[in-house]
Amino acid sequence: MTVTGPLRQHIVDNPLGRVPLSRSYFFLLQRLRAIKQSLATDATRTLVHVFVSGRLDSGSSLLAGASSQLLQRLQVVQNAAARLVTGARRSEHMTPVLRDLHWLPVRQRITFKTAVLVYSTFKCIASPCQQCIFDSLTPAD
Repeated sequence: MTVTGPLRQHIVDNPLGRVPLSRSYFFLLQRLRAIKQSLATDATRTLVHVFVSGRLDSGSSLLAGASSQLLQRLQVVQNAAARLVTGARRSEHMTPVLRDLHWLPVRQRITFKTAVLVYSTFKCIASPCQQCIFDSLTPAD
């Protein structure tokens, strides 16, 4: 599969993991932190989920097999998002915080989303576009 467009710029053209992608996430988190006092806790959680977790999930299947360095950068972003939602300090261990939010760590999240995509495709509940991709990969009988 060929990766094109902005995703190529973020993932393929930056093989050392120096991706501006994490900068855009931190920019979003800064903007949310600035308005956090005006929001209810549920609203903050929803906005963080939409702008950060949703973006992580949308490209998760493309991140399967990504370098550990890139995944670590994305994990730092997810940890910062969890701190924003919960008010946890930087010195706190993040595993219990992520568990309380019911968030998987980035590496496990990518594995889970990819498994769900494959499962839904084989059970014929995926979109026609996804079905088409997997049909072309399936050997003929």
